[in-house]
Amino acid sequence: MAIMVVNIEDDSTLKMNEFFDFNGYCYGISRSRNDNSRTCAQLEDFYECTVRTRWVEGTVVFVNHTEKTASMIGWYQTAKIYRDIQQISLFLEGNIVAKSVDAVLLKKESRIAFPSFHFWDKMYEVIESDDNRYDQLKEIIDHYHGQTTLFRYDVVNYPLEKNKIRAAGSRGAKGKSLDFKSMNRYCIAKCEVLASRLMGDACEDISEIKGLLEYAKLAVLYDKESSDGYYYQAMADEQLGFVKQGLKAIEKAISLDGAKDDLLAQKGNLLVIQRQYQEAIHYYEEAYGLEGDELYLVLAGKTYSLIGNVDMAYKTFRKIVDPNILKAHGISLKDIEKRWPFVAIRNFNLKRILKNRR
Repeated sequence: MAIMVVNIEDDSTLKMNEFFDFNGYCYGISRSRNDNSRTCAQLEDFYECTVRTRWVEGTVVFVNHTEKTASMIGWYQTAKIYRDIQQISLFLEGNIVAKSVDAVLLKKESRIAFPSFHFWDKMYEVIESDDNRYDQLKEIIDHYHGQTTLFRYDVVNYPLEKNKIRAAGSRGAKGKSLDFKSMNRYCIAKCEVLASRLMGDACEDISEIKGLLEYAKLAVLYDKESSDGYYYQAMADEQLGFVKQGLKAIEKAISLDGAKDDLLAQKGNLLVIQRQYQEAIHYYEEAYGLEGDELYLVLAGKTYSLIGNVDMAYKTFRKIVDPNILKAHGISLKDIEKRWPFVAIRNFNLKRILKNRR
């Protein structure tokens, strides 16, 4: 089993990408994250693979590499390495898949120096068993017992402010039972802060998303008739890959609060993970129809792209009036037209028809 060594461009991605526990799995990528191409690895670089090989199994080592030094950041003991990108959800993608229990992330002070690798024009190098470095890497991986960073959902913790929650429920209620609605409001306020950090890409690691889920569950416990707790629970479940729980929570929120745009879009996000793409698009479009928020068109367009319907993706993105929204989400209509010239040709023909009608 060969070893793939992947060069990490920015190690700030580690805890929210390569070493993010998504329902028991981690997803890495062997091309630049700034590259939108589907192909991530030429699997012919592995001795046993051909141009027809779709995936191969191997050990994957993540390193930080410069011209003079290289250091091991962590590894997947066993992983499936796909040729093409795998879209896990609207926010998570990768072509390298490993069980979270097979993933080891070293603490910064524990990273291991290693002789230089040879990436050339790629973000990875394949090291076969006849390479001297193969045995060196295997020795480090198989016998490492040093410090590692906790990143898995089942082992990380988020400090819930239980005393403050109780205090919120006991204010002005001496000798009386706790005010559970006040406790619910306190938990929802904490959910709003954590959700804002999540949506702003400011979370440092999975613990904050676990905290969002825990506060949301408490909010539901204190007030089962409030939709907010269920909504935030579904949002956290989506990020963590707990799809069945998330769908159950969002259905409850919709039953309490009606078909609001944000609730419908959240259901769409969960359906994308289940690969029910057409149904997800339906909910995004319905959400857009309710409020006219063009972000929902972005979600619908990206989902069309996932199923390879670039024509409909283009048409959906064309509906977006605000150019800042397109720019913020890395959408270039001109790039789509260059890549899919039939779109531009169709537009040209339409202009010609309209001109002739006049």
